[in-house]
Amino acid sequence: MKTKSKELNKIWNNLEDIFLNYSGLTSRVEKNLFKIGVTVVRGGKHAKLFFSNLDAACFTISLSPSDNYAGRMILRDIRRNFEANY
Repeated sequence: MKTKSKELNKIWNNLEDIFLNYSGLTSRVEKNLFKIGVTVVRGGKHAKLFFSNLDAACFTISLSPSDNYAGRMILRDIRRNFEANY
């Protein structure tokens, strides 16, 4: 269980670096997500994030958010999912 916790902390720290200043899904953001094991599937105005190292973790994000808090809201949703399931 501790290894899972360490893994989640590492993922979480990387997600904070990516999403705290999120202004849209750029190729740089996609590349950084890929480095931590997240697959990005684009579709229309949104994208789905699939965490390959976590079971059934999928999140939908806006490709071009409408406000400055979108990144924080993405982090909030991911944190709530992590707390509930891992």
